[in-house]
Amino acid sequence: MKSASRERGSLHVAFDTDTELNVTGFDVVGIDGKGGRKVLGSVACTQCTTGLSASYDEMIPGAKLQGSKKVQIVMQPSGALSNTLDLK
Repeated sequence: MKSASRERGSLHVAFDTDTELNVTGFDVVGIDGKGGRKVLGSVACTQCTTGLSASYDEMIPGAKLQGSKKVQIVMQPSGALSNTLDLK
């Protein structure tokens, strides 16, 4: 993941994939100070089954951050995790 920030009641995330093969989408997961995890929103894949890479720059409107201090992307259906970033 490249960035994660709060912007006017929305959550802005930017990330890249190296390859997308058998991908159905991405969950944006918030992590609170105690390690609790909650899905804040979802992002549709663009390359999904092509094997190509993609760049994402998405606004998750009305994301309920509910104490989230960090954000991570989870690729579906594999469950592969991105790096974790502090939420700014």
